[in-house]
Amino acid sequence: MFRLRPLLFAFLVFLAASPVLHAAVKVKDLPPVYRHWLTQEVNYIIESSERNEFLALRTDNERDAFMRSFWDSRNPNPGSDTNPYKEEHYRRLAYANDNFGNTMRGDGWASDQGMVYITLGAPQSKVTYPSPRNVRPLAIWFYQSPTPALPTYFSVVFYKRGPGDDFTIYSPYQDGPAKLVTGLEAENDQTRALKQIRDSLGGEVTRTVLTLMPTEPVDITRYEPSMVSDAMLAGIRGLADNPLEIARVNLIRQREKVTASIFSNTNTPEASYTVVRDATGRATVDYFMRMPQPDTGIAGPRKTGGSGYDMTLQQHILTEAGRPVYDTVSSISAGGLQPNTLDIARHRVFAAEDQLPLEPGKYVVQSTLTNNLNLEAHRITTNIVVPARAKTLTLSTPVAYAGRPGHLEGDRVPFTYAGVRFAPLGVGTVTLHTGDPLQTVFQMWLPPTADGKFNLAPIAMHFYYGSAAAGSKPIDEADDTVDPSNADEAGNIVSGHTFKTTDLPAGSYRVIIRATQAGSPPAFGTMTLRIVPTMETVAAWSAYGPPELQQEEMKRALSAEASGASGDAITFLRRDLDAHPTHVSSLTRLAALLGEQHKVAETAQLADRPAFRDAVDIPTLTLVSEALVQTGKQDRAIELLNSQSKLQPLNSSLYNQLATLDDKAGKRSEGDLARHKATELSQQ
Repeated sequence: MFRLRPLLFAFLVFLAASPVLHAAVKVKDLPPVYRHWLTQEVNYIIESSERNEFLALRTDNERDAFMRSFWDSRNPNPGSDTNPYKEEHYRRLAYANDNFGNTMRGDGWASDQGMVYITLGAPQSKVTYPSPRNVRPLAIWFYQSPTPALPTYFSVVFYKRGPGDDFTIYSPYQDGPAKLVTGLEAENDQTRALKQIRDSLGGEVTRTVLTLMPTEPVDITRYEPSMVSDAMLAGIRGLADNPLEIARVNLIRQREKVTASIFSNTNTPEASYTVVRDATGRATVDYFMRMPQPDTGIAGPRKTGGSGYDMTLQQHILTEAGRPVYDTVSSISAGGLQPNTLDIARHRVFAAEDQLPLEPGKYVVQSTLTNNLNLEAHRITTNIVVPARAKTLTLSTPVAYAGRPGHLEGDRVPFTYAGVRFAPLGVGTVTLHTGDPLQTVFQMWLPPTADGKFNLAPIAMHFYYGSAAAGSKPIDEADDTVDPSNADEAGNIVSGHTFKTTDLPAGSYRVIIRATQAGSPPAFGTMTLRIVPTMETVAAWSAYGPPELQQEEMKRALSAEASGASGDAITFLRRDLDAHPTHVSSLTRLAALLGEQHKVAETAQLADRPAFRDAVDIPTLTLVSEALVQTGKQDRAIELLNSQSKLQPLNSSLYNQLATLDDKAGKRSEGDLARHKATELSQQ
């Protein structure tokens, strides 16, 4: 287990609490209304860079504009008349003032319980022990994390130091069980205190006293705390500055041009998707959001000049249980369109495309499509299932496409199979006129064999469609044979078929694709075909934003972690750091996951990652520094802290602590320099 030396821990505590230096205006000099807003309303959710920016403002008009922008940048429904984030924040703030601290003074926001409640919201469960035998009053809050920046599940323990005191956060490492017991005999003996808690409150509470992480293995008869719990507590206190939280806010800021969106209840879009696997076996959801009717406002004069279309597609992804996975924002736009092209776009049905890297699991995707030309927005929610690789032959959901497929090189875009792009008309459902060819494409995933290869027996294909009016008899059918020897390294093979609709009357039809291979049960793919009268518009076009491939591994890691596959998440994060060495957000999550799994040596190795050339958050610095000490690399830990000291906001106390560490390591000159810096800061 990780065990951190007290001086090193003190250094990190000072680092977490150190004030920002050289602010343009001191907090105490702000007008009261703005001082109150900064110190008592948003103090737990404002980023350090935002705080510095706010203090640099000179006029009240500038401060008012900043505050409006602050809330807009966190509104999950940008441009709407309501801001659920702001409303929930002030609800939490009011609850904290009414239930914690001194209710007469309304200072519950300043209490530890208030800080946790305001930051994380209500816990999933609370257990209170108001007067346990030989143990101080305790309260245990259990959370399922509302953010990927924190572990999936954890507890927060509060205790009362005295009868008239507020509940204080308990730290398994900094406090230990001796702080929780009454009486002199166990006051300075952690092991005896642990037994006293076990005798009074039982094994489950004793376990929580040793670790706040429910999955961390501990011996409840011995006091050997790790740093994982304390890193998690530091993560709660510093959540606003966590790279993942900053990235989430930045995604919303990308939509600031949408300032007055009007959510429409007409022309409601339909969403569908198919799951595609690449040559490494990784799954990606190809997403299709189709408007049912043409929209004459879809294209026209753009605010940035010229004519074209300009839309924003936001995806908010959660697990089936409601745990946030990640958000994306895609800009779907094009300018310089000619009048005839604009007219075609206005009179055809539009669909937005997207691609979502997701690991096997069940997800809920909330999609918001905003037309930035007229500020009309549509929102729908889709349940998505990404299946694990099956042991039998499997077909993906068929896609109907238009025109001729085109070969692509470089970045993958939605609805691309083996480097070939298919312009989609519908996924699982398509609307056509009589006589329009129904061109379909799909993937087949070959079943693995006992030797780790794939079943390469020929695949017999049967294609047919029918209608309820025709009973069980197919209207049209065809057969084919597919040779799977050209499958890729992951056992994926692309196939398709064109169905004729000549003389087909208007109505709904069921298209069925059956694949049969020796050694595996038949696999099926189905599609609904709608034939409509010629006066109804079916001509369509679709568009997608630029691929976000630099974030693909991080997205896969977040979806794997949210689905409980932490080992896969670690693999994806390492790949991301190998490809993009300065991604601090990947370093943050990797350190947290390695810490949770007690991989001390691997955590220590993170100190050599280039991402440490930038300032990192306190939990990451805590875990990596502790791992270095635990593996006998105290000098490297001091070196890491020294390098971070040049990047972090510091104070004189912190430099004095660093000087002490340097002295103990025999680095007198470095210690003298740290003391000199401490003196300089104390005189400012």
